[in-house]
Amino acid sequence: MSQHCDLAIVGAGAAGAILAARLSEDPSCRVALIEAGKDTPPGAVPADIDDIFPRAYSNAEYFWPQLMAGWQAGQPRQPFPQARVMGGGSAVMGMWALRGRPSDYDAWRDAGAVGWGWSDVLPFFKRLETDRDFPDDLHGTSGPIVVHRTPPAQWPDFAEQSHNL
Repeated sequence: MSQHCDLAIVGAGAAGAILAARLSEDPSCRVALIEAGKDTPPGAVPADIDDIFPRAYSNAEYFWPQLMAGWQAGQPRQPFPQARVMGGGSAVMGMWALRGRPSDYDAWRDAGAVGWGWSDVLPFFKRLETDRDFPDDLHGTSGPIVVHRTPPAQWPDFAEQSHNL
């Protein structure tokens, strides 16, 4: 077997993993997905990553150690948490799926970001997901990422109590 690739994607966060998956749909294209952090293969995802509550965010094992960054030139550098694990930041944020508001995307379009209006990005969201709760015009039904909502009866006590306020 040949050990070469046509493209290397560095970083197996949500963007890198999806890009590698899409590019590898072409059988003539060999793609290598490279991740510096821990692998989390299906069936072996650590419990803190698989939890709906973002417990993994407090696990230093999933982050670049001592990474610092300045928010603006001339300002002091501060800790800058960036995930270093298969799935990137998405893996440590409680397995949540969030979209921006349609008006946010339309504002980007109106500010000159051609192709970034809500009607432009919605087909990509739909292609990405299999939504188990809303099989409608706003949600996908055959994408590689399964999306479902945890019923309030299964929420942790602290969330359930705030839900009932």
